[in-house]
Amino acid sequence: MKKLIVIVGCSSSIAAPLVTEAKKQTNTKILLLGRKEINQFSDEYLHYDVRYNPPDELYEIIQNYDLIEIFWLAAIKEDTNERVIEVNLLAPIRFYDNLVNLNANGKVKYIVFSSQGDVHGGTVNPMYNASKSALSNYFTPKIVQNNQNIEIFLVKPWLFTSKMTKQSLFNCDSRRLAKNIIAKVDKNSHIIIYPNWTYFIVRTLSYLFPFHIYKLISFLKK
Repeated sequence: MKKLIVIVGCSSSIAAPLVTEAKKQTNTKILLLGRKEINQFSDEYLHYDVRYNPPDELYEIIQNYDLIEIFWLAAIKEDTNERVIEVNLLAPIRFYDNLVNLNANGKVKYIVFSSQGDVHGGTVNPMYNASKSALSNYFTPKIVQNNQNIEIFLVKPWLFTSKMTKQSLFNCDSRRLAKNIIAKVDKNSHIIIYPNWTYFIVRTLSYLFPFHIYKLISFLKK
């Protein structure tokens, strides 16, 4: 079986660990999509600005594979509210709509990165959390819907060191996160939460102390 892994948002800090884990699989090709060419880990690169539809070359490549796993990583925090909503919410939805219209020959797994920030607000980057909450609410029902040959996976990671999040003792390890995601996708776990205990704690605190949780999360993100 020929397999293609597509990384959308190849400059994301989780992209490299994901590619490293993906390359351990046999008969698998890596394709990176983004505005900046970072192809030292991949087999191929296509320029893609998330404000527009995916390049036509992507559809031509996809049709040559039996299994296509598309990881949507593109996200921003510090920008105008309109830009944050465009990149974090509207762009992955538009990409999904294009996949539906494509009607690919092979099976497609669309793995969308949300955040554990989807269950709480915050005084730091509130529009980011709002966009991730909307993203989760949009794609969760898609998991149970039968839409051609497209399966939806939703990833909700805890804070990890990236361009958007500074190094902290509270952050999870991006390499372990990537390994967990690849393994869960292979097992068809459609909701991927890592680590589970942080999500449980945040949800519980959000219910018991809805206002204090904002201050706590904002402190952890500084």
